[in-house]
Amino acid sequence: MWLTENGLPQNTVHSIAQTRDGYIWIGTEEGLARFDGVRFTVFDKQNTPQLKSNYIRTLLADRQGALWIGTAEGLVRMLDGKFSVHTNEGLPSDTIQAIYEDREGNLWVATATGLGLFRSGELTTSRQRRG
Repeated sequence: MWLTENGLPQNTVHSIAQTRDGYIWIGTEEGLARFDGVRFTVFDKQNTPQLKSNYIRTLLADRQGALWIGTAEGLVRMLDGKFSVHTNEGLPSDTIQAIYEDREGNLWVATATGLGLFRSGELTTSRQRRG
C-alpha cells in the first residue's frame, strides 16, 4: 500500500494513469506524483508553476504520449517532460471533471459548466444551460 509515508503527497487518490515510458502517475488532493516502481516524485504548484491547483481531479495518458492533467483550476499537458497550460484556450470552466480520448484521437474535456472538444488542435465548447 502506498501512503504519504511512502512519498505520496496526500492519501486521497482521484486518478491513476500510466504513460508510455512506464511511469505511473497518481493524482491526489495535494499534487501529482510520478512513481518509477521505487520512489515517488511530486509535482505541485510550488515546483511546477503550470499547475495552478494541487487538487488533481483526473488524468489521461493519450496515444501521442502526453499526460493530460485535469485540476480544480485548469487543464495541463505534460509531454516530453514539459508542462503546458491549456486552460486559457476557451474551455467552459477551469474546473476539470473528466478527460476522455475517443477512437479518432479527439480529446473530450468535461468541466463544471460544459464540455470541450479538442479536435485537430482546435477547441469547440458547449456550455450547460441554466434555468
